[in-house]
Amino acid sequence: MVKIVLEHFKIDKYFTSLTGAQMHGKYPGKSVLIGQILDQTEAKAIMIGDRKDDIEGGKNNNIPTIGVLWGYGSREELTEAGADYIVTDTEEIKEIIKNIL
Repeated sequence: MVKIVLEHFKIDKYFTSLTGAQMHGKYPGKSVLIGQILDQTEAKAIMIGDRKDDIEGGKNNNIPTIGVLWGYGSREELTEAGADYIVTDTEEIKEIIKNIL
C-alpha cells in the first residue's frame, strides 16, 4: 500500500527501502518493527509519524523523531510521546533533515 501512495505522489525515488507491517499478518508493535527495519540497513534513519506509537518506536530505537500534525494525532499526543520535532508541513521536515543528517 505504501508503495502505491509514494508512487502516486511521485516521491518514491526518495526512498531506498519500503518496509512495514503486513496488511493481514501478525504485528509485533512499532518499536519491534522499526528495530527489525534498522537491523536490515546501514542507512541513517528518522522516524516521521503522526501518532504516539510512531514517536515511541523511534525513541525506543534511538533515532530522531518528527511528529507531523496533518495525521490523526494531536500536538499534545506528540509532545507527550517526546517527539524531537513537531511540524505542520513538509518544508519544515526538509529543513530538519538537512540539520540532523
